[in-house]
Amino acid sequence: MVDVWDTTLSMLFAALEGFAVYALMLYVFRFDLKNYIWHALVIVTLSNLQGHFMSGTELSYTSPLINIVFSVLFMRFVVQLPLIGALASVIIGYFGYALLQFLVIIVMFGSLEGLNDANLTRWQVQLITGVIGIVFARLLYKFGIGFTNDFDKFKFPLEKQIITVLAVLFSIGLSVVLYSENLIAAGIFFMVAMFIFVYYAMRKEAEE
Repeated sequence: MVDVWDTTLSMLFAALEGFAVYALMLYVFRFDLKNYIWHALVIVTLSNLQGHFMSGTELSYTSPLINIVFSVLFMRFVVQLPLIGALASVIIGYFGYALLQFLVIIVMFGSLEGLNDANLTRWQVQLITGVIGIVFARLLYKFGIGFTNDFDKFKFPLEKQIITVLAVLFSIGLSVVLYSENLIAAGIFFMVAMFIFVYYAMRKEAEE
């Protein structure tokens, strides 16, 4: 029962952490999080679920990379930023959150060495950083501080088609690896997320 409770809390705080990253990615580039809140929650939840089932395995090191790929595809296909803009927003979002978390740790513990691996300590850092990240990003948006999202001039020919094909190939390749490692649950959540991205890519293509 304790393990279930710890797992549930870990995923909740990780979701808050991921949501704060998405808030920074969107608000800094003048996108209102409210317009994408459910999309972001779904992708963050799927990312956490696949990461949970991969933790403790030989492939656990790929989980952060998969989260970054999800974030880029989210900004590219759901928010409809060109690839250069999607990459820029993800870099700023993750770097901004990492910087905030570093400052929180320094204020709370004096140094990185003061941080320990206890769940309570980790949850405290995630909670405080997550809340600060969301509030800070929202204030930037409210006061008109951020970058313009005029990246259309950097869009290259057939960008969407190329990224869609690469995403499908990446999905197939990783799914085969996950299946071979008996990580069926992680593979299912990964494929659901990738299906969402492909759906938005195809829907936008049909609209155009």
